[in-house]
Amino acid sequence: MNQKLSDFFFFGITDKQLDSKELNLNQKSKPLINGREVSINYAIDKLIDVLQKENLVHFDGLACDQKSINSVLSFAEKKRLSVNHFESNEINNFYDAFQRYGASLVSFNELRNRCDLLFFIGNFEREILIRFEKKIYWNEKRKKSIFFLSEKLFSIFNKEFKLKKLFDFIPYFSSFTSKKKENKFSDMYEKFRKSKYPVLVFNPNDDFIFIQQIFRILEKLNNNNKKIRLFKLSGLNNSSGFINSCITKTGFPGFLKFTDWGVDYNPQKNNSTFQKKYLNTQFIFSNLNKSPLVENFKKNIFIGHPNTKNKKKYDVFIPVKTPGIDVDGIVVRSDGAATMKLKKKIESDYIEICELMKRISIK
Repeated sequence: MNQKLSDFFFFGITDKQLDSKELNLNQKSKPLINGREVSINYAIDKLIDVLQKENLVHFDGLACDQKSINSVLSFAEKKRLSVNHFESNEINNFYDAFQRYGASLVSFNELRNRCDLLFFIGNFEREILIRFEKKIYWNEKRKKSIFFLSEKLFSIFNKEFKLKKLFDFIPYFSSFTSKKKENKFSDMYEKFRKSKYPVLVFNPNDDFIFIQQIFRILEKLNNNNKKIRLFKLSGLNNSSGFINSCITKTGFPGFLKFTDWGVDYNPQKNNSTFQKKYLNTQFIFSNLNKSPLVENFKKNIFIGHPNTKNKKKYDVFIPVKTPGIDVDGIVVRSDGAATMKLKKKIESDYIEICELMKRISIK
């Protein structure tokens, strides 16, 4: 995925022009069935045939712009199908804890401008941390108020603490609600006690129970009149855009199964890992990410970026227009605080996902 677009999902950017290298779009990509080139009409007829014969399939991926996501959700509702997203693990980890304990979330701009104590708790990717440190634009004095606690250290921040296991920090974190105790985190405790706008950065992809514990302790801290905000360092593949569309349509943040009796929201069942046990075929949608990680079913139909890697491995592959290159689009930042318009730069003969869904819907 384009790095500047990734930065937007994580942090927000001021330069909203995509890298010119991304314009290297393969304009000769063809629809494939079992690795053989076919016409777009023949490929669409194949999709219709699959839907008619199998009745139930699973929709996943959804690394797409808002218009594409909405068209897929509308089709899934019409056909009573299950739908989920590539980033389902982080979505479930975050919303399960958020619904149980609540939290005060901040945008990246609020964090950058107002935070006087910032601590990371969890495991993070090095490249993301480097980009975060670069884009926060803090001077050396403010950077001394950053504490990093993880199972792996990267020497990016001044105050980094190695944990054998993430859960090792939970007892110390819990003690912040009581009197000061002498330990290696005493300096952080003192800064926390004096701070007016502390923010905790976490990764929802970490252990499910660990995320639950973090939220539970934060609830206790907030109930003791020491408010601490949260910033989740996640959100690639326009997962916030997917959540936004799902909540707008159903009131739930994903893991959907449309039925004759309404919407079934079930994180344990409405995902690719569970559905592959009972269904043969999944449709994968990804016009933003050309190299996503896919959990394969017996049959896999990929509708997405023309530059998709290993496209011949799919039973059916259909290249579509790419937001920000050959079609306009809108995506949502990971903190949900802003949207980004992706302006078309070139023309192509590819079909849009929303047009494709319309064509298979009317037959």
